[in-house]
Amino acid sequence: GQHVIQLIEAVINRLPPPPGDDQAPLQALVFNSFYHPHHGVIAYIRLINGQINHRQSLKFFSNQTIFKPLNLGYFAPALKPVDSLTCGEVGFIATGLKDISLCRVGDTIVASDDIAVKALAGYHEPQPVVYMDFYPLENNDFIKLKTSLEKFRLTDSSIVYSPVSSSVLGSGFKIGFQGLLHAEIVQERLEREFDLELITTSPSVEYQVELKKKSQLISVFSPADFPDPSLINQTKEPFINLTIFNPLQYLGGIMDLCRDHRAKLISQEFYGQQAKLNYSMPLQELISGFFDQLKSVSSGFASLNWQFAGFVKSDIVKLEVLLNRQVIEPLSVLTIRSTASKLALKLAKKLKAALPRQQFEVPIQVALGGQVLARETLKAYRKDVTVKLHAADLSRKAKLLEKQKRGKKRMKQFGKVVLNQDTFLAVIR
Repeated sequence: GQHVIQLIEAVINRLPPPPGDDQAPLQALVFNSFYHPHHGVIAYIRLINGQINHRQSLKFFSNQTIFKPLNLGYFAPALKPVDSLTCGEVGFIATGLKDISLCRVGDTIVASDDIAVKALAGYHEPQPVVYMDFYPLENNDFIKLKTSLEKFRLTDSSIVYSPVSSSVLGSGFKIGFQGLLHAEIVQERLEREFDLELITTSPSVEYQVELKKKSQLISVFSPADFPDPSLINQTKEPFINLTIFNPLQYLGGIMDLCRDHRAKLISQEFYGQQAKLNYSMPLQELISGFFDQLKSVSSGFASLNWQFAGFVKSDIVKLEVLLNRQVIEPLSVLTIRSTASKLALKLAKKLKAALPRQQFEVPIQVALGGQVLARETLKAYRKDVTVKLHAADLSRKAKLLEKQKRGKKRMKQFGKVVLNQDTFLAVIR
């Protein structure tokens, strides 16, 4: 690029030096890290106070893990080892640690023998807010997916995962992410770097359920984990603080969109032809296509950011899907009571469109408790059993039609609808 030297000189001459004290106790902020196969965890740091050299014994403040640097240095732009780093400088430390989860972004590195120094303000433990189930396309690749996740976590300790099993999709893992973009990046990297073909479910959130017995609080991540309503005292769902920046000409449409997604307006500010809207909104609404709809309503001019605000009391219920009067547990969904009827109608229509026709008529029902909120009927295949009969043979035709009717009734009574993978994915996504 042109004028880079002049730019660097201008930064040096015009900007004040970083604040800090060379003689103060060591405080280094961790702002990134990665795993190196030979040097272990490499921490990217900025020295806020003090000095550091490769002969010192150091520790991470949050978990008190002690280590001695294998080397340290600058970015030039490759890693360039040096003997020491001083206050205000940015560099790296090769810790030699084999577990990247010990090196957390936002943590403070201090001298291991210094018990009086305090951590830098602002650090908090990263918690997953969005969950998705990952299944291998081929069931034989489950072990490969497990091994890939173990290796992937060496470079990204913010993901959490646990095994799950589905009667339709087989064995897989429920993975927790920092957000939707994080989930997309992880999926892309797993498929590209580990040669995996993955099936992913739609994103979900963590619900909190307080049971009547001893006011026990449990976390629910899927409909299968949702307790019997008679055991529940109250339910909570995660909320976020949402900020939207948009041109004034799209204000009405954006406010209508937010209202449809259960968002509550906290405040609004205006800067010329731009508006800033602050909302409180359920996280589930954000991950259910809100961003795409916002871009559509604003012709791509609106932007947003959000922060997790905590759990708020909500009336969470479980919708069950019945095919031919049999409950299909993998298709159950969690929602709030006020939108249950609308979601039930939508779900029944999607199932009717996605399910392959059977030899018998299939009633599709979506129920809340014992109450059916929506119903569709999937018509049966009908074979013309009278095609070979003479047109005048009415009695024979009537007997064959009655026999077919009795057979269809018997099939409907004992028949079972098999839910294949394609149908399941078409409904849950």
